Amino acid sequence: MKKLIFKYWITNVLISIILFILYRVVISEMQSDSEGFLDTLLFILEILISLGFSLVFLCGLLVFSLTFFLNLIKKIRDNRFLSLLTFIGIPVICLIYAMIYLSFPLQVNTILIMFVSFSIIYLIITTVQFLMFRKTIKKYINE
Repeated sequence: MKKLIFKYWITNVLISIILFILYRVVISEMQSDSEGFLDTLLFILEILISLGFSLVFLCGLLVFSLTFFLNLIKKIRDNRFLSLLTFIGIPVICLIYAMIYLSFPLQVNTILIMFVSFSIIYLIITTVQFLMFRKTIKKYINE
């Protein structure tokens, strides 16, 4: 069981790193429509904030992937709902909190939209991982 959970964890970490790299590439492809000094300064500030969000994104994904190891506990692994919480429940709760908390000061701009978009991609991939994990667990239980 430890090998199985470790396999899913390492896959999730690799996916997290790939998403982080894609996030950084998207940030680097941002274009400035600046015509003046103030516009250029605001664009640089937006890129710095985006880089900060990308670091928070990576740290969050790595912490969320650690929750997979809670499935080593038989009670959690055998309960579909608790297992779902370890895979996607905790990240969804944190994403909803971040959307509510961050939408007030930032007034829903490109930084928040990009952050939420990449988070949703991560949640979709993790949901697929959860379904594969449950299918594998079902095989272990039936044997």
